[in-house]
Amino acid sequence: MVSPIQVVDLRVEKAENSLGLEVIQPAFSWKFQTDSVSRGLHQISYRILVADCPELLEQETANMWNTGLVVSGEHTAVIYQGAPLLAGRRYYWRVQMGDSTGHISEWSSTASWGMGMLNKTDWHADWIGLTESLAIAWTPEGGTPGVGPLPIFRHEFMLDSPVERATAYICGLGQFELRMNGNNVSQHVLEPGWTDYDETSLYCTYDVTDRLTEGQNAIGIMLGNGFYNVKGTRYVKYQGSFGLPKVIMQLEIELVNGQKVRVSSGSDWLIAPGPIVFSCIYGGEDYDARLDLFGWDQPNFIVTDSWTPADLVEPTKGKLRSYPIPPNKVMKTYTVKDIKEPSPGIFVYDLGVNFSGRPSIRVKGVSGATIKLLPGEVLDEQGHVYQEWTGSPNSFSYTLKGEGEESWHPRFSYHGFRYIQVEGAVPFRESDSGLTLPPVMLELFGEMIYPDLKEAGSFECSRADWNGIHAIILQAVLSNIKSVLTDCPHREKLGWLEEHHLMGPSIWYNYDLSALLPKMFMDMHEAQLENGLIPDIAPEYTVFSDGFRDSPEWGSAYVITPWFYYNWYGQDLRILSRHYDSMKRYVNYLASKAPDYIIRHGLGDWGNVWQNTDGKDRTPIGITATATFYYDCIILSHIAHLLGKEQDVLGYRKLAIAVKEAFNREWFNDEQKSYGSGSQTSFAMPLSLGVTTLETTQAALEGLISELKKRGYVITSGEIGHRNVLTALARFNRSDVIQKMLEQTNKPYYRYQVAHGATSLAEYWDGPTIGHSQNHFMMGHIEEWFYSALAGIQIDYDGTREHPITIKPYLAQGIDWVKASHSLPQGSLDVQWCQKPNGWLELTVDIPISAYIVICIPTTDVGSVTESGSQLALVSGIKLINEKDGCVNVRAGSGKYTFRSYVQG
Repeated sequence: MVSPIQVVDLRVEKAENSLGLEVIQPAFSWKFQTDSVSRGLHQISYRILVADCPELLEQETANMWNTGLVVSGEHTAVIYQGAPLLAGRRYYWRVQMGDSTGHISEWSSTASWGMGMLNKTDWHADWIGLTESLAIAWTPEGGTPGVGPLPIFRHEFMLDSPVERATAYICGLGQFELRMNGNNVSQHVLEPGWTDYDETSLYCTYDVTDRLTEGQNAIGIMLGNGFYNVKGTRYVKYQGSFGLPKVIMQLEIELVNGQKVRVSSGSDWLIAPGPIVFSCIYGGEDYDARLDLFGWDQPNFIVTDSWTPADLVEPTKGKLRSYPIPPNKVMKTYTVKDIKEPSPGIFVYDLGVNFSGRPSIRVKGVSGATIKLLPGEVLDEQGHVYQEWTGSPNSFSYTLKGEGEESWHPRFSYHGFRYIQVEGAVPFRESDSGLTLPPVMLELFGEMIYPDLKEAGSFECSRADWNGIHAIILQAVLSNIKSVLTDCPHREKLGWLEEHHLMGPSIWYNYDLSALLPKMFMDMHEAQLENGLIPDIAPEYTVFSDGFRDSPEWGSAYVITPWFYYNWYGQDLRILSRHYDSMKRYVNYLASKAPDYIIRHGLGDWGNVWQNTDGKDRTPIGITATATFYYDCIILSHIAHLLGKEQDVLGYRKLAIAVKEAFNREWFNDEQKSYGSGSQTSFAMPLSLGVTTLETTQAALEGLISELKKRGYVITSGEIGHRNVLTALARFNRSDVIQKMLEQTNKPYYRYQVAHGATSLAEYWDGPTIGHSQNHFMMGHIEEWFYSALAGIQIDYDGTREHPITIKPYLAQGIDWVKASHSLPQGSLDVQWCQKPNGWLELTVDIPISAYIVICIPTTDVGSVTESGSQLALVSGIKLINEKDGCVNVRAGSGKYTFRSYVQG
């Protein structure tokens, strides 16, 4: 009999069918799904086949690796042990599993991956690019030297046969668009990912088989500045340059006739000034369609005097590398909801939602007319776009060619906005015809850009306002994920690190970042200084002073987030091993700044609220910094144990004990039974991170609740403290207090933002009413509570819970039902609870294959608990653990379970 289980979601290094992989012993993973009603099914064996052509797999043979039958439940990090993998080669694999009933599954669908350039010698191309002399020559009269048109490149070549397979490897800095035979080769945008270019320059890999043809072919490349070359003249957060735009490309082609052809960038390629006459990652982009050379990226183009041979330029300092990260794409499109004319000839288009991306327009008008687009999140009193809080001036512009309808969008700059102020064009009217002056705006769209991430979860409840909070947090999250986690999509666009660990679980419940995070860990590694310091931002494009460069709550992301990642995404030790020594260097750096085991520097509880003008109720910086330092030591001791470094285990445990003792001496007032200033954060940090003692834990919990109650459950903590307030209360079973906080509408908090029209989460609690950024996700920590407490999906990501996964829902007053799901390494976990009339609760849990989960069934009458109508003792697939904290606790394997219990209101 064939197993009813299907093996699905095959990945190599956490990526699906990726190209450009550089890991010579990659890790395979897969998940499960089934229509079977059987319970407790799990994998007990697997067999993997790897071949360099898919036909072999159809015959159940493999010329690269055949594991044979392996008795193991492992499916999250099976390390390749086959024949050596070669640069540029494509490989294919399948897997089947044996289940706990003794049956073998059908073979999975075939998945694939492609290797990248494994050695420097695999590159047979030269860097070509814009030189200083060309940049000056192209600078328009009266312009800033070197700030002018961006380069375009072209190259033609002949193929004698149809194409069997073609793969392009390209790094265009700062950003690029690759075109072949008149078309863009992909839907990816803002490529490549942002890095410290002195350390790493990422190249991208594309399958371009269907872009080439027998006969004459042409390559076209457009370059943008990105973060590689930030020159200014409009708004910039900083000015700095790694060099002028440049590109390297290698095209490997296999023809049907068996011939192999290589096309490489070099001095035989041509360069010309392109139609993008200004581009800045911060300040916007300008396009002059009159300079658009029709057919420049197609074969048989007639080359004019504007084209010259491309100069060879120096390579980047950084190593060419590839990571299989999800590419940025246009993922959503927003249409105009309203148009107003706040002053004559100026029109403001409202797209209805604040998002991160670019405008896209369709226009008609006379040649030489210019349309200016000003993006903004808010409007001034007269109704014009107001950019004061998000970086001014910022604009996009398009100069018309004057040939009927024209479409355009910026390529190498993006912004966070809801409104677009249009100058130089009038809205379309049905009576418009022909070419007009001013031009006519036929259509305007907003295109939201973020990585093509797999959704990892869903959440919904019976409270519309709580669903609204969930929505604005996700909108801010997606707006601020690119190849780094940005703090905002306009003013800074920098990778501030505290968000990785403070908001990590909130994001991961919703989106799969398993392939993107390792790249971010490498950013942190490359930003580390010789003395061990991890700066507050990575990549560190600009050096900030004081706490803005050295704050433990930010730099500790390099210790905390990989630990969370390990526990969340399948316990692959390689990520911890790879970064362990650098983590040690950072914790040792912190220790060097704390001779008395107390850290007294940093940004503290950023974004917190205090009432007294003298600041006495403000959380001391040492509270957040030292508690984080302690947490680092505990985590590092766990990692050291996993890696078999027992001397380090002892050393960091000893250090943690010393820090804990010093913290309590310094900050706990025994007479007042209070920590620090008595602020919410002062109590929450030691509670949440384990710095309290047996004697102080209850006092801290009571102090936190008392402080919240005294203020009418109005929040005063900032982004560091707020998450710890939530985790502390939830961990000590006081989600009832969190619910009281959530009911706030008159004072700044989540419902306050929703009530005041926020469509994405604002920077500060009162953001929609006082300004600042309207698109930050740094305060979105309630999202973790929605999943882990309200829905009850608790994942032991920090190694402190009794079981790896527990379902323990909080039955909030006034909530009739909750539905949530999350994709575990095994498959989808679905939870739903509903409070029935007369005190009855129905809890449904659907557990994926190979998962074992503890389910805590709330009840005030143990005898009332049933599963699918049967008493628990009579139900197969579950094991009764105990009765504790108002719950009946059971352990269950895969399958769908419906529990019913009585819960007295």
